[in-house]
Amino acid sequence: MKEIELEEMKKIELAILQHIDHICRENKIEYFLTAGSLIGAIRHKGMIPWDDDIDIGLKREDYNKLIKILKNERNNHYFLMDHTTQKDYFYPYAKLIDKRTILQEKVVRKINNYGVFVDIFAYDILPDNIQLRDKRYKRQKKIERQIIYYGTKEVFGKNKLRRLLEIIYKKYCEMLGIDYILKRYHKVCMQYNDTDGQDMISNWPTVKKEEAIQKKEYFNQVIDWEFDGLKVKIPEKYDEFLTNMYGDYMTLPAEEERNGKHNMKVYWKE
Repeated sequence: MKEIELEEMKKIELAILQHIDHICRENKIEYFLTAGSLIGAIRHKGMIPWDDDIDIGLKREDYNKLIKILKNERNNHYFLMDHTTQKDYFYPYAKLIDKRTILQEKVVRKINNYGVFVDIFAYDILPDNIQLRDKRYKRQKKIERQIIYYGTKEVFGKNKLRRLLEIIYKKYCEMLGIDYILKRYHKVCMQYNDTDGQDMISNWPTVKKEEAIQKKEYFNQVIDWEFDGLKVKIPEKYDEFLTNMYGDYMTLPAEEERNGKHNMKVYWKE
């Protein structure tokens, strides 16, 4: 198999993003770049030079519309991967995969048919009541931890006791099964989507609670933006969004921190 280097992988990801953008515009679905991809759009007018993936977000209603279209789409290059389309896929968010490629991650459980992807996240409503919000967030993070331990190949404790406890907890998560874990996780995430709460959070928050929770108004309008030669969508209030999430997002990180998030190898299928 021919290995795919970072710059070639980025081109594949940009093509996937372009495909998603086309579908969203055609079907009046509002998506937006999020997380590191949004930083890249603002700071670099494209992908962060050392980044290795693309992240988009949608409000849950738009997320469901997009997922339905992608599931039913007949496409020679791409297919929608979530737990309903592939049972060994264990994340609670979706990915659009380039099926001409093979992606192997070293530290996570093997996923069949895995390839170069764009991550697709849903944003759900939080209750305005602080006590209810804290309870909901803690439940989400508790079940998220089960997903992570289910999906990892290894444990990372720094001493024997910690490693033993992690091995036991990992076995417990495997006994629960990913069907059961994800069902509970989705229920918690969507618990307040029929309310008029003023804040939202991703269905896979990767930063601290205060940074992950965003004002719903930040997503009310999306605008066009240049991104590595493409015209894509970002939140109109991107500065408020990114400042809340990362602080001074325009300052480059230290050189030793400029690396991709995934420990992986990528190949073209023969």
